[in-house]
Amino acid sequence: MHKISCSTWQYRKYEIEDIIPRIAEIGYSGIEIVAHRLDVGYHLSLNFSKERIQKIKELLNSYEIKVVAISPACDFLKPIYGSLKADIEHIKKMTDLAAEFEASIIRPFATNVKPKGLKREKALKIIIDSLKECTEYAQQYGIKVALENHGTFPNLFENLWAIIEGVNSDYFGITYHTGRTEGETSIDGQFKKFVKKIYHVHLADWKRKAPPV
Repeated sequence: MHKISCSTWQYRKYEIEDIIPRIAEIGYSGIEIVAHRLDVGYHLSLNFSKERIQKIKELLNSYEIKVVAISPACDFLKPIYGSLKADIEHIKKMTDLAAEFEASIIRPFATNVKPKGLKREKALKIIIDSLKECTEYAQQYGIKVALENHGTFPNLFENLWAIIEGVNSDYFGITYHTGRTEGETSIDGQFKKFVKKIYHVHLADWKRKAPPV
């Protein structure tokens, strides 16, 4: 088990082939590959050729780095790929790729901002139904879906917990990005509630700043 790994997010100005030796030099043995658009394009994409995928796998193996998670972009309330079905299919195809890299986690988003006029209950149902389908698909590979607590809708404690309860699967949990989840429940209370469902953690070393006066 790789307890501490490195996300490629902080290397968003570099190609994946340049990142792997860098994190190996630091001493990491695990990597989370971000698979949504970055400064250089993509660190991993469904449009990569089979030859490039194979070269990335060989490079990872040569440095003995394990792929812990694949992290694609999606939005079930404001679909990125043209429709809700297309966003779900994208996550499924990224899960296929995660299996090829022998990753144990696929980390999607739920949404960023709930569209105006869409009621909370309806929004939650769309997200839950979508994640159920994605989780059932991932389960066939033994891969867990770890939803990240990003976005002004999912990062509310009450909404995130409703999603966890709604999907209700041993293969569904969360990627807990520290400092993201808000609500009336304290951070200590959140961890006590989430503890069995935290499959992945983004440990952010940062401090909130007061807004400019």
